[in-house]
Amino acid sequence: QWAYRIEWTQQTGEATFLNGTSQGELKDINSHAIDAGIRYSFINNPVSIGLTYVKGSGGNSSSETNNFSQTGMHTNRGRYFGNSQYMYRFNEALRADLTNLQQISAFISWQPNESWQTVVMLASYSKSDDQQPIFVTGRPIDSVAGEKSVGKSADVNFTYYPQNPVFLNMNLLRFRAGVFEPDSGLTDQSTDFRMTLEAQFRY
Repeated sequence: QWAYRIEWTQQTGEATFLNGTSQGELKDINSHAIDAGIRYSFINNPVSIGLTYVKGSGGNSSSETNNFSQTGMHTNRGRYFGNSQYMYRFNEALRADLTNLQQISAFISWQPNESWQTVVMLASYSKSDDQQPIFVTGRPIDSVAGEKSVGKSADVNFTYYPQNPVFLNMNLLRFRAGVFEPDSGLTDQSTDFRMTLEAQFRY
């Protein structure tokens, strides 16, 4: 069974940007983003596989910005893996914004029964404009101008849903982990890790 989506967002207008002085800079905005993906779920097997491509434009000049800017009301977590898992799209360790960023990812999900769900995702990142930085939580991170490759990542999500009453009426137990390996486009070449163990209880 196939599923797919494609979404295009265009931003135009003008805004005043802070430039380190008391007076801001008025610039035109001309930016865009594309979000596309395809998934195949096997009919007689609890496995789904898929590919995604995401791009947020980048670029900046004295009179115009091409940096795609997310609204602040968004979430970068996605639920499109063929089960109910909810993962950070741009790596649990990196947690990048969709500004001057391109990502290609592949994922596989597995749900052998009602109690267990698993997703594994691998991704590669690059800059849309190699002269500009990428952003994390709205702030630029140190980047190498002229180098396009940002890095590669791996994410895994395991969730257990108890089907019978267990300790303190636990509703779920979830383990998330992500690793990000930077490439030549970033100044900091340290490998980043993030692991989270989450438990929910029902009263």
